[in-house]
Amino acid sequence: MIYVIYTLLFASLVVNCFFGWFIYRTLLRHSDLVALVEDLEYKIDFFRQHLESLHELPMFYGEPTVQNLIEHSQVLLSSFEKFNNDYDFFNGEEEDYELQTPVENQIGSG
Repeated sequence: MIYVIYTLLFASLVVNCFFGWFIYRTLLRHSDLVALVEDLEYKIDFFRQHLESLHELPMFYGEPTVQNLIEHSQVLLSSFEKFNNDYDFFNGEEEDYELQTPVENQIGSG
């Protein structure tokens, strides 16, 4: 009887270690993915700013191709912002955002 209990405890330990390792690897991959998306969002925003500065030059002012590139970069940025908002909501960070927004509004209006 005692061997059965020890065997079950050992099996439970092995299974729990496996699940702990699995959760660790999943969270690591998840944080890597989020970092990559944030980096990509930053690069696209930088590209958009570059296009806007190019569009303001007299040589390219009103150029429809450059204007379309700017609009396309804004669409991409809004997609990444939506992803970040959905990610924050999924992780329960919307409460932090809701608490932080009134303070930022008070500082901005004060």
